[in-house]
Amino acid sequence: MIELIKASVPITEALEHYTNVDLSRINTTRERFNIRCSFHDDRQPSFTIYTDTNRWKCWAGCGQGDVIDLVAKAQGIPLGQAVRLLTEQMGLHKGPQKKKVTKLVKKQLSDKKVISEYKNLLQETFQILLKVEKQINQRIKKVKNITEAENSAELYHKKAYISHLLNCIAYGDEQEQAYAVYMAQQWLDNEIKEAGKDERASTDHIAG
Repeated sequence: MIELIKASVPITEALEHYTNVDLSRINTTRERFNIRCSFHDDRQPSFTIYTDTNRWKCWAGCGQGDVIDLVAKAQGIPLGQAVRLLTEQMGLHKGPQKKKVTKLVKKQLSDKKVISEYKNLLQETFQILLKVEKQINQRIKKVKNITEAENSAELYHKKAYISHLLNCIAYGDEQEQAYAVYMAQQWLDNEIKEAGKDERASTDHIAG
């Protein structure tokens, strides 16, 4: 879901929706441009918007990041809550893929055996996510300064997303649980693939 949010929500749209920024007179088709920062008394445009990478940065020290970081900063909320807010308000939780998955799950739940297997899958997915969350928390604890924190931004995003999935499985209705399990499996599969790529790249570098 994190990657879906990053790809689906333009940084310019989030700025106008969640801050007092007005871009109506700005040429937003440029790859990057500067405006006055809404997070401090900015007399000189020190806030850069990167439309090519969908990111932002305040050169006066207010912060930087992607659309999730922006919403968290603007609303004064944790990253996990920003993910949920964007998911709900941008309608990303109502996509056709979700409807297809939950419809299939409901159809299968008429079979008692399938019900038992599905409950096991819910528990198994929940436990795996808890383990991954623990590993990420351990890595975050090793962050010692601001530079390392900035370089580890993706860890905080992953932590927020996992928290969102865990909440859906633990407290969501049948539809939310089904979709959370589906998205968790997709995300975990992607993480395994990315880890494999990194390992191969490291091996190739050593061999070269």
